[in-house]
Amino acid sequence: MLILSRSSKLRLLEGTLRRHLPETLPVLGAVMTINHRNPAGYEVLVDSWPEFKAVLTRPYRDVPPLSHCAAPGGMGELGGLQDGVYEACRDISVAKGVQLEASRYFTYLHLDPSSMPEIRLDPAVRLSSLDISHTDLLKETWVFGGNDRSRRYLTSLIRYFPSICLMDAAHHPGSLGNSSLPQ
Repeated sequence: MLILSRSSKLRLLEGTLRRHLPETLPVLGAVMTINHRNPAGYEVLVDSWPEFKAVLTRPYRDVPPLSHCAAPGGMGELGGLQDGVYEACRDISVAKGVQLEASRYFTYLHLDPSSMPEIRLDPAVRLSSLDISHTDLLKETWVFGGNDRSRRYLTSLIRYFPSICLMDAAHHPGSLGNSSLPQ
């Protein structure tokens, strides 16, 4: 994997991803955030340059080298909507000698959203965004939570990335999403 650190390469990557929308939308958002002020301090890695098949992001110097990320017994997740993601992941796993377990999911887009039924929320439920006070709740419910490092990571996601949640009458989030919240 190659780290793209020069702004000219990152801009070229962003332009390439834009030309392949909507398939590249998930990774384009991450690359755009990194290109424009990079508030959470991430870096971009590609499998090859300039003809890349896979794009990964990770925190600067906060993660061991990729050869240790997918160590036997370890788990990781790679994904995307564009054609060829499975093949790129398979090639990387073969090169690293790591077992790959693939699971597929499909994203469906409605061609005419205006024809869908209108859904009304319970008046006690309101649409809001996450704030720092929700960090401990996320830390407790997240499978990787439970320590100070995960708390700092979740705090940075809430602080720097867009989020949405449904709040009950007591202002507790019942359902939430963050543009960079891990599964």
